[in-house]
Amino acid sequence: QRPFSGRLSPNPVSDECSIEADAPFDKVLIFNSKGQQVAEWNFFSTQKQLLRVDQLPNGHYWVVLTGKTGSGVLNFEKM
Repeated sequence: QRPFSGRLSPNPVSDECSIEADAPFDKVLIFNSKGQQVAEWNFFSTQKQLLRVDQLPNGHYWVVLTGKTGSGVLNFEKM
């Protein structure tokens, strides 16, 4: 497995964001600044996905993308 890169926009985020990766991913995990998992989504092998994050409180978050070929980490600010 190899790390893959991605892009999250817009950043900062208010209600929803788009994630694009250079390899297919099937799971997205979001962690808050304390390292606690606060959200999880499962997909069928996609390279682009829209996520609704309006339920999250304002703050800094890390997004972990995982797929059959590897994983990647992105971050965003929720405002």
